Amino acid sequence: MDILDSIRRLTVLPADSAERLTELSTRKEFRSGDTIFRIGKTYRDVYLIAEGALRAYHPSDGEQRNFWFGFEGDSLFSEVGITLGEPSPETVETMEYSVLYHIDYDALRLLCQQDIAVSNWWNNVLATELARVAHRLITFTSMNASERYRQLLLESPHILQRVPLIHIASYLGVTPQSLSRIRAGLSR
Repeated sequence: MDILDSIRRLTVLPADSAERLTELSTRKEFRSGDTIFRIGKTYRDVYLIAEGALRAYHPSDGEQRNFWFGFEGDSLFSEVGITLGEPSPETVETMEYSVLYHIDYDALRLLCQQDIAVSNWWNNVLATELARVAHRLITFTSMNASERYRQLLLESPHILQRVPLIHIASYLGVTPQSLSRIRAGLSR
């Protein structure tokens, strides 16, 4: 997936708008285990994931609590960094070799003021992220662990091939042993 594929995933942009947005982006390659955002630092960056798998986690009780996975076509930004100018409450790292397109948020804001199509694209990115957060909150407050696991597989069937089970267990809010029991129960 290249930058144009990533841009067009949410909104088809006129060619000149897509070109302007592409000119703001810088292709960056990361090895597995590289940190993109570190807890406690303020970030005003927007990334589009062209290739790879990422995870976001927050340390709690000496453990890393995963709450987000990102794959090709997803966007990545620190919501509190770009909206409030506050330090990141999470760490984001790659789980495999990854290619991301970086866009400076201030440059993007300026382009949004100049180009309504880019502004609409960015609004779609923000709306999509807001919907994902709302969906995750509803899922976690209304489903048990087994139902959350089935929902995760339904929404992201590729996740078992790309994300270690220990991270999936953390994401679901269960121990690795509980996840093994859930998986065994589903295969019967």
